[in-house]
Amino acid sequence: MRRTNGLSAIPDELNNLPLRIMPRHNIEATRWDDCVRKSKNESPLAYCEILDILTPDWYGVIIGDYTGVMPLPVARQFGFLTVQMPQEVISLGIFSPEPRIVDSFPVIFNHPAFSVFKFIHYNGSPSYSEIRTIQGCRVKQTFELYLNNDYEKIYRSYSRTHRRNIKAFHDSGLSIDSTPFPGIFTSLIAEIGKTRPELYMPPQYRKRFENMTKYALENDMGETLSVRKNNQLIGGAFFLKSKKRVIPYHLATPEGRRFKTSFAIIDYFIKKHSGQNMVIDFAGSVLPNVAMFNRRFGARPVPYCNVTINRLPQPLKMAKNKNLLFKLRYLFRT
Repeated sequence: MRRTNGLSAIPDELNNLPLRIMPRHNIEATRWDDCVRKSKNESPLAYCEILDILTPDWYGVIIGDYTGVMPLPVARQFGFLTVQMPQEVISLGIFSPEPRIVDSFPVIFNHPAFSVFKFIHYNGSPSYSEIRTIQGCRVKQTFELYLNNDYEKIYRSYSRTHRRNIKAFHDSGLSIDSTPFPGIFTSLIAEIGKTRPELYMPPQYRKRFENMTKYALENDMGETLSVRKNNQLIGGAFFLKSKKRVIPYHLATPEGRRFKTSFAIIDYFIKKHSGQNMVIDFAGSVLPNVAMFNRRFGARPVPYCNVTINRLPQPLKMAKNKNLLFKLRYLFRT
């Protein structure tokens, strides 16, 4: 993957197309969703109904006559407009049937239309071509696993450790329950977050995520899998699905980790959906242990861009750079 650094010009593919930033109520949902659906990098997180639940009052970038679209989770902080990824939304980006439009991320942020935002923190979608970076862009890595092979072939690509852990789960006598349960992920994160602050999810957003899970389950966009021991939930996952892409959200309690529940749950999903033209997007893998877990299912690394642009006045700029605002929100959470 080649990277071109320091490009500051607006990409040629956008020069001849109008670019508008519009509030949600002015966006034509049918045309937006159709553009996302036809994009090679299509994601369930980019559809209007999902965005409406997870990030109310979002804005959208419209390129041309819905030739391309880009979700903007907009929030007002200290009187300034900002763009920040909601919790548990790892990546968005530009969506278009035309690869040249998709590939204009992240250079699109050099467009004057974005000057209204004093702070931008945004992750693009996995990239399959040359990445043209800008100042404030860091290239990170996610992992993807294509399911369009038979299960036996996919299973052979697992590491020996993963196969051993999956066998250990099944030898334990525990079973995986596929009964739909909208609170699967939020219940686990509420419990585990008590002792792991990095997993803390504010109650308001936890409710939004649960509502999104419920919507997905009711509209064939989601699946849940869970494991219980002595009637206690010890591991589970919610899979957000769209036409081409699946994003797994999985957690396990200390007891669940001991019984290797996450290994078995991901394997269960892979076995069920093997042979389908679908990709599991493990949605960011910057932590070494998480990256190893994903890679050892035979998933391949794919780069994506993380962009941080900070035009806030001092001392807010310094606070953002040091992530102090997050710490304050954590200290004074309700």
